[in-house]
Amino acid sequence: MSRIHSVVGCLFASMAAMATTGCAVEMQDEQRDEDVAEAEQAYSESTCATVGAAATYSGGFNYTSPTTYTTTGCYKAQAVDVTNYRSGFTSQPGPGYTLHTYVTWADSLPTNEEECNALILKASLYRVVNGTMTFIAERELQGNYEDFGGCMVGPPWGIDFSTLSPNELLSGATHRIVVTARTGDGDFPTRKFKVQTMWEP
Repeated sequence: MSRIHSVVGCLFASMAAMATTGCAVEMQDEQRDEDVAEAEQAYSESTCATVGAAATYSGGFNYTSPTTYTTTGCYKAQAVDVTNYRSGFTSQPGPGYTLHTYVTWADSLPTNEEECNALILKASLYRVVNGTMTFIAERELQGNYEDFGGCMVGPPWGIDFSTLSPNELLSGATHRIVVTARTGDGDFPTRKFKVQTMWEP
């Protein structure tokens, strides 16, 4: 009889351990979701429209960030400006070419799925309208791990702000792109990104 009690006790203990493990995993997932939500909220500060730019270009963008950065009023992000977009850029190389501005991950990538899936690249596009830097569009990519392809943050070209998209990049206008690239570790350390304008067929 004591052996039966012992077996039943072991079964209940095992079930309790499994439940505890399941709860622990669920709590970890919930905590990660909360951390990501908190980090994403910090990306969208309205003051990012008015902070000083890390760099200013004429015609098109060509900026690579440092690995570590932050801007007062635009937490763990950088603003990059361009004046006279397109009309101040190199001439169109031929018929059928369109001017694109790409925002891409420009740092090393993790080799495991969990760390890869925690990567975030986010870019917000602004344009000066009647003298005011005005929000136009926002795009976000997350890391994606594939067994055969490894880790990528979105497609190879990253985020594409194009003159083909209605009301995005306008010729002759002043634009701003605010970018953050982050990992999901600890306090979401920043990573290197690139903003580049180029003609594409």
